[in-house]
Amino acid sequence: MYIYLSLTYIGVELNAFTSGFVGLSLNSDACVAEIFRPGIQSIHKGQMEVARSLGMSYFQAMRYVIQKRGSASGIQNGNPPLTNEFVALLKDTFLLTF
Repeated sequence: MYIYLSLTYIGVELNAFTSGFVGLSLNSDACVAEIFRPGIQSIHKGQMEVARSLGMSYFQAMRYVIQKRGSASGIQNGNPPLTNEFVALLKDTFLLTF
């Protein structure tokens, strides 16, 4: 409702389904990011220092070192809450039909 009503004030006209889809997507994206954040933060700071000392930029270090190691531990530890988020999103899509 907030997206549907507030975007009309700035001149963006969306139908109800599109605004509901955008709202559910933004909410789900925030929750999924909070699921994967601890997996990335569990990587030791020394991994970033080693990657930077090899001449990698920050984004290269995140992509090739931290994300590879963090996503493995984040996916293993994040499977139960990620499944819960998927089920909640599936149940919330029922709200878009009305």
